[in-house]
Amino acid sequence: MTALAAADPAVVVPAHCTSWKAQHALFTALPDAFHPNAVGSRFEFRTSPQPDTAAQGRNGVPDRP
Repeated sequence: MTALAAADPAVVVPAHCTSWKAQHALFTALPDAFHPNAVGSRFEFRTSPQPDTAAQGRNGVPDRP
């Protein structure tokens, strides 16, 4: 977890095979990057922020309210 946190990922999206303990650890270590994943979840990743999404947050991922 330390190495992953040191990499400072913008987004972490655990899937169904990630245990709840691992998901809790990911959320604790990377609360701003953690995004829950479920059936129907849809994510769009870009190599750099686009002008229309630059204000949404880090790497085009919307900031949490």
